[in-house]
Amino acid sequence: MARIMSTLVLVGLQWGDEGKGKIIDVLAKRFDIVARFQGGSNAGHTIKVGNKTFKFRLLPSGAVRRKTVVIGNGVVIDPIVLKEEVKQLAEHNINVNMVISERAHIITKYQIEIDGLQEVLKGKSKVGTTKRGIGPTYADKVSRVGLRVCDLVAGDPSDLEFFEHLQNLRISRLYSAKSPDFDLATLREIMQSYSSYIGDAGEFIINAIRNGKNILFEGAQGTLLDIDHGTYPYVTSSN
Repeated sequence: MARIMSTLVLVGLQWGDEGKGKIIDVLAKRFDIVARFQGGSNAGHTIKVGNKTFKFRLLPSGAVRRKTVVIGNGVVIDPIVLKEEVKQLAEHNINVNMVISERAHIITKYQIEIDGLQEVLKGKSKVGTTKRGIGPTYADKVSRVGLRVCDLVAGDPSDLEFFEHLQNLRISRLYSAKSPDFDLATLREIMQSYSSYIGDAGEFIINAIRNGKNILFEGAQGTLLDIDHGTYPYVTSSN
């Protein structure tokens, strides 16, 4: 019979920038798995180990401790940022053991462009986003027109064409701007290179629980940035 597993969720109590990265790094020593469950590459965690400095925006900070890391379906993924962070670890001889949810949504150059255009349109009422495409990607997810990891890696090409067509229409007609010179094939290549890590993250977590693994759930921002309970509209785009 499996022993009762220890799980812990760590979130900030304010707006972020509260030293979560340091705390997670200390706690990660006691856990088998470190999981991200929301947010995207708008979360900055800096870890210093001796004379080495690691800066993460997407990967769970536990990767530095060579823990198994999970990017859950509630996260929005910028494949370019993911590639940069995996490369950063490889340069320090750390191979990432990770699980990427097939149902996590993908950030593209289109959403990044729209993020910036929205801020300009709001003028003095702008929120002050990181302009990394987080909000527009969550908006597409809720509107059921988003692009998931599984869609990008092995989806119907016509769905990808529709996604690009829709984003181009938004940028040109709603914002009277020019779409970025961009091809989804670039992101597809990156994610296909991580295909061995892509799967059902929920099932992975459930099996880990049944097998008595210790799991640390890493919150990206602080409580007051919560989309429902925070200082709306000056919040992030996820719970």
